[in-house]
Amino acid sequence: MSLVKSGLALSIARLANQAVMFIGPIILVRLISVHDYGVYREFFVYVNIGSILGCFAVNRSLLYMIPKYGEYERQIVLQSILFVLLGSVAVIGLFWMLHLNLNLFGDFKYVPELAIYLLLFLNLDYVENLWLAKGLIRHVVTYTITRSVFRLVAVILCAWYYESVSSMIFSLICVELVRMLFVFVYTLFKYSNIKVPNARSSKITTEQVMFFSPLALMASLEATNFNIGQLIVSAKLGEEALAYFFVGTYAVMISSLVYGSVSDVLFPTVIRNDRGKILDTLEPWRKVTNFYWLMMLAVCSIGAAYAETIVIFLFSEAYRPAIPVFRLLMLASLIQCFDFNFIIRVLNKNVNSVLGYLVLIPINLGVTYLLIDELGLFAPAIAFLLAQVALSVILCGRVLSLTGIRLSELIDWQQIVSISTCFLLALPVTYFFSTHLEQSIVTAVIGSAVFLIVYLVLLRLLKVEVAIQGAEILRNKLSRN
Repeated sequence: MSLVKSGLALSIARLANQAVMFIGPIILVRLISVHDYGVYREFFVYVNIGSILGCFAVNRSLLYMIPKYGEYERQIVLQSILFVLLGSVAVIGLFWMLHLNLNLFGDFKYVPELAIYLLLFLNLDYVENLWLAKGLIRHVVTYTITRSVFRLVAVILCAWYYESVSSMIFSLICVELVRMLFVFVYTLFKYSNIKVPNARSSKITTEQVMFFSPLALMASLEATNFNIGQLIVSAKLGEEALAYFFVGTYAVMISSLVYGSVSDVLFPTVIRNDRGKILDTLEPWRKVTNFYWLMMLAVCSIGAAYAETIVIFLFSEAYRPAIPVFRLLMLASLIQCFDFNFIIRVLNKNVNSVLGYLVLIPINLGVTYLLIDELGLFAPAIAFLLAQVALSVILCGRVLSLTGIRLSELIDWQQIVSISTCFLLALPVTYFFSTHLEQSIVTAVIGSAVFLIVYLVLLRLLKVEVAIQGAEILRNKLSRN
């Protein structure tokens, strides 16, 4: 399966796997009140932070370790399971201690359910990264879509029938219990009779720990950065405001999911095809960056122009306060196009990323607390955007220092400028449809379609390489069908 097709397949699979978070809200906001949905979102804010701290980026290390030490797969997988088990128990214990002594969760009343869910959600969840590292994309798609369908159906049925947050959380616990039992049986059958040599076992363990430890710290800081705004909103403005803010961050989470999927497909490929020269090794990353810039310019302009129509159509009129946040945070999706942390991971110099991630939380906390009384929901959105800009600048500087190459060499500026030129020439189409015509979902669809046609024609006329390659792939696919 090609890199583009694999990335697309994994993006779809992960989008399905996160259906409760991404598709579920569109249905749930129509089944429960804004306040109840805010409480439900608060549960997932704690889940997001706890899951990042608990899994400790161990499973992501499989993307590096399995391609490099395939003959030691059993050892790598089993020690990964043990690391995550220890991490999940430690985080649950930490949460409980802080809650008893510092009232960490305030008036939040689902702390026991949170502990149970985290324990089930985190443990024995390595198979997606294992299959991804081995190029078994279809396995990943089947697993994640099956899991997501059960989660989505369970939570929606409980919301519809019981109309209570507690029943929704209980349904998710049951689904994760079934998933965990399935992976447990799979692990027993696959690894119980496999033996590996012990000559390098301690070295492999050390290398895995050295790889995932900086990633874990960065992931923890990033998760805290992303969710801390929601925690402050909940504490200062209430659960309803948290529901509005989450809807405003919807586009950022989806764009992060798409690029993360492509990045995870790309990473093992780059590791396996190290050519010695860094520019040659990173050529696939440069091409993916061009493609993502091309795609996200279109997505962000459409999202910003038709934010009101999109939010009301997807979430109903009750979520109108989320529109300004949704529009502003579309810019954060553009910043994510240039994933300099990917290069640091390829070099296995993950400690160099820590400084950038350490900057996130002070910026987020400082700006949010400084502005929230005056700007309300805008404050955490502005803070998140500024933190992402600072992170990109710092990580870019570390990449240039580590590799010794120039910024002009690292990024394919000719392609970036050509793509941006085509976008700017096509932008008046979006401006016309979004400002001179009555806004509706029909207007948004027609305006978006016309804009995309003009955009793609311009890309073809200017002979933008990534667009031509995409058209060739699509043409070949259609001709085979």
